[in-house]
Amino acid sequence: MKLFFKLLLTFVLIPASVGGLFYYLNHHGFFNINRIQIRVQDSTNFETALRKPLQKLDQQLETWRGQSLWSLDLEKISTELRKEEWIQSFHIVRHWPSGLQLTVNPERIYFVYLSNKGQIFPVMGNGSFLDVLDVGQSPDLPIATESEFEKSKEIRLKAIEVLKQIPYQGAFSQQTISEIHYDPRSGFSFSLVQGDLRVKMGEDKIRTKSFRVSKVIDYLETKKFQARVIDANLSQKVLVRLRKGP
Repeated sequence: MKLFFKLLLTFVLIPASVGGLFYYLNHHGFFNINRIQIRVQDSTNFETALRKPLQKLDQQLETWRGQSLWSLDLEKISTELRKEEWIQSFHIVRHWPSGLQLTVNPERIYFVYLSNKGQIFPVMGNGSFLDVLDVGQSPDLPIATESEFEKSKEIRLKAIEVLKQIPYQGAFSQQTISEIHYDPRSGFSFSLVQGDLRVKMGEDKIRTKSFRVSKVIDYLETKKFQARVIDANLSQKVLVRLRKGP
């Protein structure tokens, strides 16, 4: 008989009491969400560009405030978040008894498009535009102005793939590029930050061409030559057009 009461206490009465306590606390709002935290990974250089999307996301999550963590449908929230093109990945965690934390990994921004109306659109790694930025909010990234970049997502994606193959540092690198240009016949070319120099790259063998161009630029600097155009869109060589004037 003692064993029976011991089993009854262990497997029935205690679980029922605990369940009753949780039901009481839940019914009286103990588990209602009152703290929502959004963490953004790898956004140091693009905080300004992400300000508007984050504000919209915060407003979206606010609709869940006051709802019980027990009944919160995380799959429904996940479905909504997957619709956000600027979010590459995310992770949602319940923080008991009344908190919700969302960690977001945003799409990387590779360059910005400046429209003929003066509007600034950051271009993400998936080829989509972020919300338009105000003047002075643009991240320090290469700029594209040709209308092809606005009309064609395919061209934006091609530009991103080209940029990925260019080294981040060096005489010719992502850091030295100020503008991206596109021509349907010759492909991509770049204006550099210093020297008002145009570099023609095309669309293939970009990494190999980049190293060639860097060597050429280093050589020109040691010889005190000023180039106007460096054409690397050739099979095995680089063509340099020097400036004629001072």
